[in-house]
Amino acid sequence: MTDRGTALVTGGTGWLGTRLVRRLLERGTQVRVLARSAEGAARLRGAVADRAAALAIVHGDLTDRQALAAAAGGAEVVFHLAAEKAVERCERDPAGAVRTNVLGSLFVFEAARAAGARRVVAASTDKACEPVGTLGVTKLLMERVLCEDGGSASGIAVRLGGIIESADSVLERWHAAARTSGTIEVTDPEMTRFLMSADEAVAALLDAAARDDENAIVAPSLPAYRLGDLADAFASAHEARVVTVGPRPGERTHESLVSAEEARFARREADGFVITPGRPQAGAGPYRSCDAPRLGVAELTRYVLADARV
Repeated sequence: MTDRGTALVTGGTGWLGTRLVRRLLERGTQVRVLARSAEGAARLRGAVADRAAALAIVHGDLTDRQALAAAAGGAEVVFHLAAEKAVERCERDPAGAVRTNVLGSLFVFEAARAAGARRVVAASTDKACEPVGTLGVTKLLMERVLCEDGGSASGIAVRLGGIIESADSVLERWHAAARTSGTIEVTDPEMTRFLMSADEAVAALLDAAARDDENAIVAPSLPAYRLGDLADAFASAHEARVVTVGPRPGERTHESLVSAEEARFARREADGFVITPGRPQAGAGPYRSCDAPRLGVAELTRYVLADARV
């Protein structure tokens, strides 16, 4: 997209959305945000107060087609970040997860195409690859709907890894637990997870908007960590005791960004993968967190200490 175009951001009042909105405003982009709550809109305006003149808020949610049409009108690019992302909430309320992550996404994509947007970029997750829980299944369906042909807008879904410093991240939960009880809970120390920073996630979304691909999934080749190593780094830095509680519903031991089944529909790029469901490519091997470059305790300690200063 051109820096001085217009972009719509759904989920723009959220933790990652606020950071994407600020980056777009810094580039000179006119930004519209679909906001469900007045409180979220007020927080966003405060976070970007120095550039608020280029920000417009449209009130409504993903099921409000009239609000979506108003927000999408004239937008060159639509960034779709609004979603139900919490694994446990998706397991407790699968109907709500489907309503938000599948139906809501479908309405956003339809509004973008009806408005003549050039590109729709949607934030997906590594849990959409070989899904085992409700969150992953709904995000996989979102990816497939986005990647189907139709309308003027091409769609790119970006599979993001765990953003370690985000709101409701494992580090945030551990900080709260350590302050109140001196203990932190680990589901399974042998679990591995992909790691990325907020800056990397924002950059991946912006890069996707600039791509020439038609209807694809992109996945950066992220490093990974063992959950037990992250817990050890945190416990050492904050004098906390680690308690193992066992896996929760919807969790798995390792994550994937490219599955074995997707490999023939994928190609490798210098910094990741491009997957075109149903359209074979040169092929690429699967990419799993248990096999990815591993961050050790010393490297994870830097993230833990940096998070404590935020």
